[in-house]
Amino acid sequence: MSGYRGAWRLTALLVALCCLCGAAAAQEPAYASTRAFVAMLQQAGVPYEAQGLDESGEECLAILLEEINLYAFFSADGAEICFIAWYVIEYAPEDEVAVLKACNRLNAASDGPRFCADDSDHSVTAMLDVVLPWNAAGSVAWQGYRSMAGMLAKAQLELRPLSIAQPQATPAPTATSVPQATSAPANNPEQPSRVMVSVATARVRSGPGVTSPYLFTAQQGEAFAVIGISGTWYIITSNGRTGFISMESVTPIP
Repeated sequence: MSGYRGAWRLTALLVALCCLCGAAAAQEPAYASTRAFVAMLQQAGVPYEAQGLDESGEECLAILLEEINLYAFFSADGAEICFIAWYVIEYAPEDEVAVLKACNRLNAASDGPRFCADDSDHSVTAMLDVVLPWNAAGSVAWQGYRSMAGMLAKAQLELRPLSIAQPQATPAPTATSVPQATSAPANNPEQPSRVMVSVATARVRSGPGVTSPYLFTAQQGEAFAVIGISGTWYIITSNGRTGFISMESVTPIP
């Protein structure tokens, strides 16, 4: 699929993750193949959110699977769907060999989803391409989804011991869940009012550190208001979501 086969890690889709609800998404899918798959999700009660079209014309759905967000990208011609799950786990650099072996075991056990360890950010990604027949797009996409969901569940058992932090679903914003701003150390840059994500994807976490559980994933180009600084982390907020993001992942907005 254009934009995701070979360069899937550098997604051009600028979406913000939020709490997914079980009801149908307000945005009506544009493609017949997407609508057919959505009907299957609704029938099964699977929570999802329609994300619209990206620059290449592919339509995206975000599906909540336990602790992992699964994305489904439908081609404009309705002939193909690509399932992608970023950040199945994050791992420490010293565990890379063990993670690679675990990914190889998972790949050997399945002729569908493929697991890949990315040494650029030490995370594992899973991906599955499915060809959609014109007369059975919904059911074939559903079979691909079930295959992907099953392997991701197995991957959690295989990879969880190697994860540096357990992911958490995005909590509903409450007064007690908002991180408290701290004073910026003298060697930190002046606090900007807003920042923009400058890398392909960035984790927003519950605390200032890579071992803190993550709350949601921010995409390249997404902007946030800055309400404080903690060490080398900005405390950011947007649309009721608040958390910590590394200064290395963002650029201040003048």
